Amino acid sequence: RLLKYGSLVLRIALAIIFLLAGSGKFQTDTTMAANFRNWNLGLPLMFIVGVFEIVGAIILFLPKTIIYGCYILITVMLGAMVIHILNFKELGFPVLNIALIGMLILIIYAKKISVSIRDN
Repeated sequence: RLLKYGSLVLRIALAIIFLLAGSGKFQTDTTMAANFRNWNLGLPLMFIVGVFEIVGAIILFLPKTIIYGCYILITVMLGAMVIHILNFKELGFPVLNIALIGMLILIIYAKKISVSIRDN
């Protein structure tokens, strides 16, 4: 039970975080948009990242796609970590990205355990 409800609470929290982060990437007058321009990544990539964040957050709630949602969001966070490392003086160490990846891995682990328990 703890595993089931703990995973649900974590999925809700992460979904809110990624929905907010993703929706913010559709505003072109923000610091994030300026950062994407400064990093020579362009606004189209920012929009694509926003779509992946929103889609990943939504499918965290579909039982058959939880793990895929985690993989999508982990991939986004790995990309963000690369940007942090390449722009270290400006952004610093990617602590938040690492923490989010860790939480997503916990969700994957909880899902795999619950499936193996159900199968036995």
